[in-house]
Amino acid sequence: MLTSIPKTIQVDIDLFEDLYVYAVRHADPDDPQFKRITIFVKKKLQALMKHELYSLYKAGAPEETRKKVQKKYLDAVDVLEAFQVCADRG
Repeated sequence: MLTSIPKTIQVDIDLFEDLYVYAVRHADPDDPQFKRITIFVKKKLQALMKHELYSLYKAGAPEETRKKVQKKYLDAVDVLEAFQVCADRG
């Protein structure tokens, strides 16, 4: 393998989704590489969703919208309900 190849690359989100859909349609579900890819893609999509929710929360939207987005974000990152109440007060 070449050592000059970058360890990470940036791919447009639409292409990323297309690649995953293609893999799902054409791969063998019992293939260990496919399972590894599936786990990675799910983690990446969750991270993208969390980032989007956090960005919406910080964007300065109306207070009511911010509270809804904050609730979705806290649910997405699995923050316990008791800690969510503390976040509302802060």
